[in-house]
Amino acid sequence: MFWRKKDHSPAIEKIVVSLVSTGQETGVLPWLSIKEATQYAYTREEHPVTANNGTMVQCHATIDGAYYNLCFQAHPEKGVYLSPTKYFDV
Repeated sequence: MFWRKKDHSPAIEKIVVSLVSTGQETGVLPWLSIKEATQYAYTREEHPVTANNGTMVQCHATIDGAYYNLCFQAHPEKGVYLSPTKYFDV
């Protein structure tokens, strides 16, 4: 049986907007792996930045009419940290 990959984009983007609008710098996404975060980053730009032996990925994305820098880092136990920075409205 073949399983379709789950598209986490809507959930990630909703959390980005929520974190920024409430003034939070970082959130934990326990259901997302760093591999899935990297796949998301590649859907947003051709060459996202990866570092620390693949435990961190950074990309830019336009979400709800604003331009963001998104940084995903592997959580030491489960999931990833998400740190979004809103640059400007487009």
